Amino acid sequence: MVKKQKSQKHLPCCFYLGVIGILFLSISLVFAPLSQADTAGPRSRLMSRLETLEKQMKDAQTEQEKMLTAQANTIETIKGLKIWVSRR
Repeated sequence: MVKKQKSQKHLPCCFYLGVIGILFLSISLVFAPLSQADTAGPRSRLMSRLETLEKQMKDAQTEQEKMLTAQANTIETIKGLKIWVSRR
């Protein structure tokens, strides 16, 4: 003899989808301000890093210009010395 199991009533899947949707919406509304605040931090850090890199590049360019000026002065000095020695 086969016993029939009592049929259990199941809630429709639309109910479960609705509950999941409401949970997702409430979680996203709670964490939305936090995610916007998080994006401001990296953006400001990136801007400060870019400003630092810009300053370093300007300093390097200034140093390079000083080195080129010193090199040009040295070349002129050598030319002057060659002329001075050749006249003697």
